[in-house]
Amino acid sequence: MKIITLTPNQVDATSFYRAWGVFPDIMRRSDITFTDYYDAQMMLGEGKRGFTWANALQYDAAFFQRAFGNVIEIAKFMKDCGLKIIYELDDNLWEIPNSFDIKRFYDKDKLSTMVYMLKISDLVIVSTQALADYISTAFDVKCEVVNNAIDLNKYPIQPYNEDGALIWRGSSTHRSDLRQYREVMEGIQEPLQVWGYDAVNNEPRLKLNNFTFVKPLDPIYYFANLRAEKPRGIVTPLVEDVFNACKSNIAYLEATMAGAVCYSNQWGEFKNKGLNLSEVNNKHHKEAHEAATIDVKENYSLKQANDKRIDLFKSL
Repeated sequence: MKIITLTPNQVDATSFYRAWGVFPDIMRRSDITFTDYYDAQMMLGEGKRGFTWANALQYDAAFFQRAFGNVIEIAKFMKDCGLKIIYELDDNLWEIPNSFDIKRFYDKDKLSTMVYMLKISDLVIVSTQALADYISTAFDVKCEVVNNAIDLNKYPIQPYNEDGALIWRGSSTHRSDLRQYREVMEGIQEPLQVWGYDAVNNEPRLKLNNFTFVKPLDPIYYFANLRAEKPRGIVTPLVEDVFNACKSNIAYLEATMAGAVCYSNQWGEFKNKGLNLSEVNNKHHKEAHEAATIDVKENYSLKQANDKRIDLFKSL
């Protein structure tokens, strides 16, 4: 089975968890292959007419992750050529809070494009049941849920390290979360590492007693550094809104993999995952990490997630 793919960015964290980070395992364990649409165009070389029906007919399906720009034109062309359309979505982009800078990017045209893709697709895959339920109710489109997952062969789960650091990791989109849970964040008694977005020197300007800032990293180096750090906890406060209710619990997966416990307000996909934020100043959580280890191995392994992907792709 040959699938041609369009993703907004081959090398960002979204692709790591939902596209080019998972495709190699599928290709190793099945006869499914993936080719990037733009790489395919480049391979045609100079003097060619671009991607034509003759090229499209070499594939069985087209995989679109989020996808904007002229994606409607491309998707319609692929479908007219007889390819099955797969649409992959990992966030509830219709419910981005007004305080997020990225909300300006997801304007009416882009949201309409996403609805069109939902309607035209033969298979829609999302990251959480809450997102599937939202799309079903709002747009009358059935979705298949494939959780984000960790490659446990490449990243075996490390033992709990109660003497490790505390980490908050995230982007500027988490400013509202940090602002609402300022008291919790500023009440952390030990040094806190802030990874990705400097929420001390930038809004909401948290007043932490002792903090270290770690700049954003490529996902491969991020995973390597996280495992090398061997933290005892990752702190993940979330505003209880529709957007966060549909969010995947990758902070819980990453914490568990690195030998840490995830501290959250138990909202959405984080419910019954790790420990409550109120436990953040207590170091003795070996049993919580052991329970999380069992959960991740049973429910969030890449092999398990990709077995489902393979079945879904083959069903087309």
